[in-house]
Amino acid sequence: ADWKRVLRIEFNSKNFEIELNKIKNGLEVAYIPATDELGLLFLISSKEPDSLNVFSVKSGEDTTVFSNPQALIESGNLRFIGKAKPKEQIQLGPMKIKFLGAFPKTGIQYKHSPGDAIMIIGMGILILGVLIAFGSKRVIWGFVDKDTNNLVLLGNADRLRDSFKVEFSELVKNLA
Repeated sequence: ADWKRVLRIEFNSKNFEIELNKIKNGLEVAYIPATDELGLLFLISSKEPDSLNVFSVKSGEDTTVFSNPQALIESGNLRFIGKAKPKEQIQLGPMKIKFLGAFPKTGIQYKHSPGDAIMIIGMGILILGVLIAFGSKRVIWGFVDKDTNNLVLLGNADRLRDSFKVEFSELVKNLA
């Protein structure tokens, strides 16, 4: 299972999940290149876990230096756009960014299907059919000969034929 945290945001009414990366000082960062000249940096602090800080980043900025956002702010490469609480939105030109929250996410998923009962019954029938098909079959036929008025027995087995011959001969002796 994957137990990472994701940032859920809405860009112009479309939901997105972005993986959050932990950096020093209890910060979590997510980065999206928006255009060739601009990227968006989302920052969540452990001091304010229910607030999202949004920054614009000049193009060509090395994303490995996001471990020190304060140095980027001082260099002029990182510009504060706004802060949002859950369900609040920030207007950035024609784009509306709505903060939905930061959540732990796992790779384990469970789905419910209304057809589960039918599938389980069908699987049970299939397993029963396989067991019957692979089970050992012993067949004994009997009929009365009209001319001699004797009981005639015939038998067949698909497996363990030698043991079936012994059992069949004992059955014939006991019937005699």
